[in-house]
Amino acid sequence: MERKYLSEAGLDVFTSYKTIIPIEGLKELEKIDNHKYHIYAILSYPQIYFNSEKTYVGEDGIYMCLFNPIYDEEYILQKWDLGSGIDYSKVVMKYSYPYEKLEIIIEDEQFLKEHPEIIVPNPIISAQDIFNVYAKYGIVEKREFEVLYIGQAYGQEGERTAFSRLSSHSTLQKILTDCQGKYSDKHIYIMLMEFTPQLNITFDGISGKYTMSEEEDKKHMDDVISNLPEEQQVINITEAALINYFKPEYNVNFVENFPNENHKGYKQYFDLDYNDLVVEIDLDFDDYSIIQLYSSTNRINSSFDYIQYKLYNDNNRLSMYDIFHR
Repeated sequence: MERKYLSEAGLDVFTSYKTIIPIEGLKELEKIDNHKYHIYAILSYPQIYFNSEKTYVGEDGIYMCLFNPIYDEEYILQKWDLGSGIDYSKVVMKYSYPYEKLEIIIEDEQFLKEHPEIIVPNPIISAQDIFNVYAKYGIVEKREFEVLYIGQAYGQEGERTAFSRLSSHSTLQKILTDCQGKYSDKHIYIMLMEFTPQLNITFDGISGKYTMSEEEDKKHMDDVISNLPEEQQVINITEAALINYFKPEYNVNFVENFPNENHKGYKQYFDLDYNDLVVEIDLDFDDYSIIQLYSSTNRINSSFDYIQYKLYNDNNRLSMYDIFHR
């Protein structure tokens, strides 16, 4: 195997900002989040329930226990104190099978008058919401999200947002419908990702043996530098790479035919004879424990994992990064 050029070019794409949120929180996030998300992933995580035998109103507070039936795990939470002076004999808890939500009714009018900060006297609490909050404080070591679908929220001029795309997304609606039936033990989350491209160039002046001449090498590099990565093409190739890597259940395009040098959406990199593509997904979240993404085909366990594809069909051509493995 030989180097084609003395100088080789590759595209590195990494997440510069990302968010994971339960599907029901998407509309509220849209009101406060102005990030330009390029790609979204529809994910699933086990539905969390209240353990009805270990969730109750005690003499000094409310005791909750959550249950994850897929992992067969229980999460016993700290006692919840509604406020000093409340008579817990006047607090009623109501919930019914399958115990996804519970209603807490405070029947102490004097306490409510003295504590106007308790705005909703009859709150309905979701086990999934409680789990999301406590997951920030280490009740679980890691969370594995299954990748169901990957798409881009990017119009031809960048005018479309992830929020507008998802508001009328037919595949998302199908997934939500399926979760009412065959996937009733799963809860849907959305991961929103903003990507930044980086042009990587390597120079190998040691081997001294290349299939292209010095003049061809110079022209190649001049073309690369004169035609820097275009945003739309970056997003197209990143989406295609992610889909091909995970092969999510609800995706159709790019599942088996990537990279494809005839695809117009990311043709720039073949026209410029790029050597390599690397996609990095940052999975470090301040408000979560360890996050991992998986499908039946592949997985990413940490931010140190990355997705890599060669962008050429010549088996005799060396990867641009082989110079680091000598």
